[in-house]
Amino acid sequence: MRKKLIYLTGAPATGKSSVGRRLAQHRDDIEFISYSTELVAYINSKRQDSKLNDTKIRELSSLAVTPEDIEEVDTELVGRCRAENRRKHILIDSHPVTKEAYGFRVTGFRLDVLQALSPDLILCLYASPGVISQRIRADSGGRPLPEAFELEMHNQTQASLAASYGIIVGCPVYLIDSSRTLDIVIQAVLERCKLDSQ
Repeated sequence: MRKKLIYLTGAPATGKSSVGRRLAQHRDDIEFISYSTELVAYINSKRQDSKLNDTKIRELSSLAVTPEDIEEVDTELVGRCRAENRRKHILIDSHPVTKEAYGFRVTGFRLDVLQALSPDLILCLYASPGVISQRIRADSGGRPLPEAFELEMHNQTQASLAASYGIIVGCPVYLIDSSRTLDIVIQAVLERCKLDSQ
């Protein structure tokens, strides 16, 4: 069976990393790539005085990450996916819409990068502002806690970007309610990816 490249996105605290890590732990045929982890590793290797981690990068966001950093990581990601995609399904976790002090920033893939990645399908997790708020309060991990209307805007903007990617690439896009238990969300992901019977 041809291995798939799956793009997993959604606003912060919708469960992308939890889904990706769990799938990679329990499935030998899935490679999980966390975009933020790749970005942290790139910035720390480039800037000798940098001591970023996933929490710090969420706190600092655009103060720590430049468009040039993103462009470099995108290029590395394309190369890595081309090499890895023959052995395993690849699940990329990314959320290019970030909450900033002034509002929101969207750092989506350039057209050539998106076409080079050419995902087989796009999954966008979403949850109600109340659920996201509760998760951030329980474990912020460096995430800010925006107002409810901003959380809703984050969900909608992320979903709009996912839909745009699907139109550009010509692949299906699925919006998955992640307010349910992790096991139910993972089952929905596997079903949409058609990996549930493997």
